[in-house]
Amino acid sequence: MREMREMREMRGRITKPMPSPQSPVPSPQSPVPSPQSPVPSPQSPVPSPQSPVPSPQSPVPSPQSPVPSPQSPVPSPQSPVPIMKIKIRFATEGDVEQIQAIKSQLIVPATLTDMNRGGFIREPNRDEYLFFIQNAHVIVLEDLRRNIIAGFVIGIPDAMLRRSPIWEQRKSVQWFKPNTLELLEKSKLCYFEQIGVLPDAAYKIYAPALALALLKILFDEHQLLLATIVHEPVQNLASLALMESLYVRQLGTIEREYPEVGRYSLGVYCIEQSVFRQRVEDPITRPRLAVKILNMMDSLTEKSENLVD
Repeated sequence: MREMREMREMRGRITKPMPSPQSPVPSPQSPVPSPQSPVPSPQSPVPSPQSPVPSPQSPVPSPQSPVPSPQSPVPSPQSPVPIMKIKIRFATEGDVEQIQAIKSQLIVPATLTDMNRGGFIREPNRDEYLFFIQNAHVIVLEDLRRNIIAGFVIGIPDAMLRRSPIWEQRKSVQWFKPNTLELLEKSKLCYFEQIGVLPDAAYKIYAPALALALLKILFDEHQLLLATIVHEPVQNLASLALMESLYVRQLGTIEREYPEVGRYSLGVYCIEQSVFRQRVEDPITRPRLAVKILNMMDSLTEKSENLVD
């Protein structure tokens, strides 16, 4: 009987399993979705302010990003700009060939009607330039970076002028005023022989400073500076503009003839020392352009060891 009773109890436990706290019945700890389950929540991978969605701290361009800004490498007025190493100095005999080469590049064809870019109508003569360097004032514009002469200017002092063919032709000049020659003969004169700069915009801007450097030297010892500028058959507009910027006035005209070019007409011009001092050197009366040219000239002469003020 005991054995039969035990068998019935065992069969009852197998056929009627009762739920219990340990059974797989869903409970707060079961896999049923809950605040801790993988259901999206504020802590889930759904985009949020802390997710990789672009934000002020993300790689989206911002004032701190690599987008060009005033602090970026974009060129600005403060960016380093290449500066040409230019100076003006007295010429030496070793400069003759380069001066001659500059003039050769500036010869204008006979068919040209105006020389608005400047130029010469006569071919250069080496002996002539050597003579000028040895006896007159010859100043050159030197490019130190390229080690070349880029321009030159020549001025003839009083004693040399009065022994030259230029002075011998003074009685052939058609003076605008009858007493002009008498005044010139009593004054201490100098002559602006010629100026030439390579036909490159980088050098042509220095022409006024080059001319001014010569005038400052000449007017330390002379009262009047004379110059001639071609009018016909071609008109040298560039030289005329340069001379007008230095306050010249025309005194007359003269006819000349050379075998290689024929006959041509020149205007005779004059710059007075007193006018030059007032309009170029006087800090009260000089115009702004004169200040700029003087500053440029001072900068160029500071680099030179053989050019005095």
